[in-house]
Amino acid sequence: MLITDPDIWRSAALLIHSHRKEASSYAAERAQAFKANGDMAGWSIWSQISLAAAELLRSEPGPDDRVN
Repeated sequence: MLITDPDIWRSAALLIHSHRKEASSYAAERAQAFKANGDMAGWSIWSQISLAAAELLRSEPGPDDRVN
């Protein structure tokens, strides 16, 4: 199954809707569970969702972000 970038961002947004500020850590926990079971594809997907959720929840620009 091919997971696209928009799918990752949509999943992150849905996770934020249900888990609020804990969305990124929840996804990271899921990623580790998949990795522990040897499912590297699942680990990769949930790791990407965790990063996307963290990005969506970020309130301050990063040091390399451009601000208009």
